[in-house]
Amino acid sequence: MILSLQEALPEPESIVGSKAWNLAKVISAGMRVPETLIIPSTEISRILSDSGIRHIIFELARELASGSSRESLIEMEKNLKSRILSLGIPDALVREVASAVEGRISGFLIARPSPFSPGISDGDLKGRMPVWYCGPNEEEIRKALLKVLSDSFNLRAVARVLDLGAYPEDLSLALMLQQAVIPRSSGVSICCPAGRSEILVRSTWGLIDGSPTDRFKMSLDLRDLTESEVNEKKVKLLPTERGLVEVGVDSDLWLMPSLSKEEMVRVAGLPLDLSLIFGTPTVVEWMIEEGSDSIFVIQAYKDSGKPKVKALERKVMVLLESRVPGQAPPERTQAPERVPASAGVSGVAHLPLPASRVYIRGRSLELADGSVITQAQAGMQGCDRSLIVIEEAEDIREEILAKCRGSYLVLRSEDLASAEERGRRILSAAPDARLILHARDLRFLMIPRRVSSTFPGILIPIEILSGMDEEMLEHLLRRVREIFKWVFVDLQESLPPVDLICSLLRVGIRDFILNDELAPKQAQLILRAEGRILLDLAGIVLREGEF
Repeated sequence: MILSLQEALPEPESIVGSKAWNLAKVISAGMRVPETLIIPSTEISRILSDSGIRHIIFELARELASGSSRESLIEMEKNLKSRILSLGIPDALVREVASAVEGRISGFLIARPSPFSPGISDGDLKGRMPVWYCGPNEEEIRKALLKVLSDSFNLRAVARVLDLGAYPEDLSLALMLQQAVIPRSSGVSICCPAGRSEILVRSTWGLIDGSPTDRFKMSLDLRDLTESEVNEKKVKLLPTERGLVEVGVDSDLWLMPSLSKEEMVRVAGLPLDLSLIFGTPTVVEWMIEEGSDSIFVIQAYKDSGKPKVKALERKVMVLLESRVPGQAPPERTQAPERVPASAGVSGVAHLPLPASRVYIRGRSLELADGSVITQAQAGMQGCDRSLIVIEEAEDIREEILAKCRGSYLVLRSEDLASAEERGRRILSAAPDARLILHARDLRFLMIPRRVSSTFPGILIPIEILSGMDEEMLEHLLRRVREIFKWVFVDLQESLPPVDLICSLLRVGIRDFILNDELAPKQAQLILRAEGRILLDLAGIVLREGEF
């Protein structure tokens, strides 16, 4: 039985999945959602159980939880994916889906997973289960269903489910086939983030995935734009039947806001209205359709407030980063295709050179100041100009201490007491070790000065500083800068506001850790912040145009 979103609410959430369930509520509130069809989790569960796939998922989860070797886990994941891709989706089901698509959806489709597990919010699994683009015919639909199924039980997704206290093999998984919308602009709106009485909006040209974004804040009455930041947007992502394509943005739009004033009010009002249904903080992902300017809601949920990444998933991320030298990275599902420069794309092929020092996570680009690596990577590829991350469950290896003298050693720990104990043990074996304390949360920034005798340096994830009051932020940064000899800021997988980077530069923080894939864009933001600081020092006042 294939369901529409209008037919989803009478069904239990476990049957249609949290994503589809929430979108059904959005429709009931009178908002627009792309035409969507749902394959219930009962159909998918039958396929997984009858084929023995569910037991393989169980075995992978248990091996992951028990700390099996990297090679064993990757082989099990590969075997699971291969088994799912070779499944026989019932012909009757494919025909039923294709028939429903023919009557409701024109153009190409996006296949999306819609998982459900008690206690797990729709947003808790965001980014772990990829989507797939396909045509409306039976062959393409069959392929899309298998691809989404095979990608939904990857190592990171399994680790995340375990971290959240659920069992991956018990996950209810429905599949959605959704009308593809070609976006002129897209973004995310959040009502009352962290309990604040405001609405945050991020937007960009095309799809928001991985693109530089404009950032705005609005009052809850939607009358006052309290903060705005318009960033340079030279390229945009657009969906096609074969996946995402990166295309160039017209030069006159590079520094233009991706939303008009009227659109700003409309997209800010989405989470405000839906907060009556979901509660706060309400997160809404939306698109403005090219040509019609219609606004579609793509996803909506209440932010659960759970940590974005927890211990087991973090270990998986480290495990996946420590690849054998010369081995190609895993193929990315429907990675964005870059249109040749002759077709008008401005792709970024090099790393911009800010005056600040930049370190690349996982590898060292020729023009970067260094890399951030694991002990395994240090053992295989050397540790020149590196920050070596020692995970919470790891002990520092003697050969690393001997081989990597002069490198920074970044210690991750659950609390300050265990960090100090580990740090003292390392210093007793290697008194000249350059120890860096990884700040797990804000508590680590309130530490007593004595800690700097063990840890001369500190590494601060940017997410800790985001959204903090400007005056408090400056006070905190100055205190940290006074206590520690070395201060590193990890930009993680984000493109932070230029204002935030300016605040870091003003107190003398000059060392930044960049994400491998986002490094060029993050370096560009640092360059812009440095330029703004120089202009301020020169006494030049920049006047922003009317928004």
